[in-house]
Amino acid sequence: MSGSAFHRLRRRLALVGGHPAKAAAESAAGRRDTAGYRPATLVEGPLRTIAVGTPTAWREPVAFLDGTQHVELLGYIGTDPVLAAEIGAAVRLRRERRLGTATEQRQQLVIARPEALAALSETLPDTVRRLAIEDDEPPHPIADAKRSHALVDRARTA
Repeated sequence: MSGSAFHRLRRRLALVGGHPAKAAAESAAGRRDTAGYRPATLVEGPLRTIAVGTPTAWREPVAFLDGTQHVELLGYIGTDPVLAAEIGAAVRLRRERRLGTATEQRQQLVIARPEALAALSETLPDTVRRLAIEDDEPPHPIADAKRSHALVDRARTA
């Protein structure tokens, strides 16, 4: 996984006695949704057309917000999973049919139970934001991974 954005974080995990993950991100995380068939409810009426007039060329720049999110299992400290995420947002600007970036922000996160974060915390760069999984529930690797994904979703929308 040397091509991973989190390779250095995995090395830091090993330095504090953790066990870096060797599986691909998808196989380590499992499915986030439940596979199956569900009946669909029709929410729209029949297809129809609405005349909007003749097309007009838009000469001004147009901007829109674009966001990304990537989560990987770094490894384990004991049986506690440690996940890393990179979240980002950018304002993309289209000017004269060319797309560019007006501004962007990225942030790396490490998510784990408080004890695992404490063990890893001193080796993490200051630029990495630490998110603790609430420990009001008993530890379980799969449940903790799901809670970690929820924390990343909340951090991305903040």
